[in-house]
Amino acid sequence: MKRLLFLVLGLSFILSSCTFDECTSKSLYLTAFDNFIDKIEKKHDDYKKEDWDKADERFKKLTEECYKKFEDDFTDKDKKRIVKNGMRYTLYRVKSELPIDFNFDNKEWNDFFDNVNGFIDKEKDITKLFKKIKDDKDFKKAADSFEKGLKSLGKGLDKFGKELDKLFEEYNKREK
Repeated sequence: MKRLLFLVLGLSFILSSCTFDECTSKSLYLTAFDNFIDKIEKKHDDYKKEDWDKADERFKKLTEECYKKFEDDFTDKDKKRIVKNGMRYTLYRVKSELPIDFNFDNKEWNDFFDNVNGFIDKEKDITKLFKKIKDDKDFKKAADSFEKGLKSLGKGLDKFGKELDKLFEEYNKREK
């Protein structure tokens, strides 16, 4: 009877550990966030819209729900780590929306993000920084303008590509 009880308890423990909630503890949250970003970094080129939708949901949970739960417990080092992860995610997310594919060196970007920590050191409370950016009307206008510019650039490049296709088709017809 004891064996059966231990078997049931052990099985319950194993099953419950397979589906964990990253908001359970601060250290689990930080590790889960790091692992999530590392996965994005390795697989972002293969992501489809559905993959990004799922990633966006998880990112939102990590940066809103879990962050708020442990906000008062984070050290400055933890906050820098969280900001760096957020910036890395944003980089890959924005890259996925661009109409052209460009390669960049992950090490160079990670070095850049590490250097951003010098800026973060000057800000006593990182949540104030987020709030300032979120509430800054000029930043919102600039971000909207940047987004419109990227879309316009994409359309222009698409049109340019079609024109090049036509030129090559005409050239190939003349050569035959």
